[in-house]
Amino acid sequence: MNDYQASQELLDYIKPTERLMHMPYYDEAGYLTWGYGHKYSPPEVIPVFVTTAAADNILASDVNLAGSVVRHNVTVQLTQDQFDGLTDYVYNLGETAFKRSHMLQLINAGDFEGAADECRNADHAHVNGQLVVLAGLKARREWDAQKIESVPAMTPTYVPPAEGETAVYVPPTPDPVVPFPVLDPATLPPPPAEAPAAPVWGGGGVFGGGGASGTFEAAPADPPAPAPVESPAPAESPAPAPADPS
Repeated sequence: MNDYQASQELLDYIKPTERLMHMPYYDEAGYLTWGYGHKYSPPEVIPVFVTTAAADNILASDVNLAGSVVRHNVTVQLTQDQFDGLTDYVYNLGETAFKRSHMLQLINAGDFEGAADECRNADHAHVNGQLVVLAGLKARREWDAQKIESVPAMTPTYVPPAEGETAVYVPPTPDPVVPFPVLDPATLPPPPAEAPAAPVWGGGGVFGGGGASGTFEAAPADPPAPAPVESPAPAESPAPAPADPS
C-alpha cells in the first residue's frame, strides 16, 4: 500500500537537526550516539572516529529501517509527507515507542489531525531522572506533526469572490447526447409489385428528342429478327446464233 521511500527532504532535515558527530557521545537522554544521531545497539562495535561517508551510509540504513517499520504497521494510505513525518518519528524515538503509541492507533483510524496532536506530545525525555520537555524534541515533533496532518493540495483552488460579488456555482454543461437513429419498419415504403424496366435515353440524339430536353422511355423488348434476303438468280446467257452455211 505505502511503497514510499524516505525523501531527500527528510534526509536533508535530519542531518542538520541531529548534527554530524564524528566521535561517540551521550545525547541529552543519555544514549550513546554517533554520526547523525545513530544510537548504539549491542553488540555493535563502538567506533573511535566516524567519517562523513560512513555517517551518510549509517543514516541511509537507519532511515530505511525506520521507513520499513512505518510500512509494516500503518494500514491506511499515506502521502509522501505523512510517510516522511512518521519515518522521522520512528528514527528519533524508536520502533517500540511507535508501535505502542496512541498516535499509531489514530493513524490507522484515519484521524491524521488527532495523530498530529498526539505526535506533538512526544517532546519529553528523562534528564537526571526527571521527565522534561526538550527544545530539540519539541521542534522535531512539530516538523513531524505538520507532515502528518498535511493533505494533498486540491485542484482547482477555490478563489473567494471579490467584495460585493456573489459566488455562483455553474455546473458544467454536458455534451449533447445524439441518439443512434432507429428505422421504424412501418414508415418504410412498400416494395414494388415488379421491378420496372431499365430506362434508356429516347430520341435520336445523345439527350433524345433532338435536344437536351429528351425524355426517358422504356427499352423495347427483344427486336424482331430481320427477314432473310434471297440472292437474285443469275441471268441466263443467250444461246449463240447458228452459223451461216454459205
